Amino acid sequence: MIFYLIRHGNPIYDPDSLTELGHKQATALSKRLALYGLDEIYASSSTRAQMTAKPTCDLLGKEMKILDWAHEAHMWENAALPTDDGSYTWPFYIPEIVEQFNDSTMRSLGGEWYKHPCLTGTKMKDGFQWLDKELDELLASLGYEHNRRKGCYQVK
Repeated sequence: MIFYLIRHGNPIYDPDSLTELGHKQATALSKRLALYGLDEIYASSSTRAQMTAKPTCDLLGKEMKILDWAHEAHMWENAALPTDDGSYTWPFYIPEIVEQFNDSTMRSLGGEWYKHPCLTGTKMKDGFQWLDKELDELLASLGYEHNRRKGCYQVK
């Protein structure tokens, strides 16, 4: 199985949509993916994700399957971290956190990376365990199981 994970086209976040460029990207993507053919097309419940997937669905005559758990708002609730001004942002926008993610100390924690002291008091563990479970269920429905020892998915 080849599994393409594609983020939405160039977005407008409020309201949830795509820019003109995003629509052009979605159309170009549909033509590229049509060269390979797809068995199934999934999108999160965000409008911008569905708008990105729609040209491919239309071109290939496929029905879009919606995965609400893939909507980034769910991870935002668990992964967004406070900034100095009291607002919240994704961890990869905080230079100090990015530095920690790239540090050997965090990498040495392997699958328990969320135990790193810089993440103490966050909901990262719960959020990523929930996401891991949802992804495992999707891939199990497609005939794959998560081999945690090897860190990969394998055919059942």
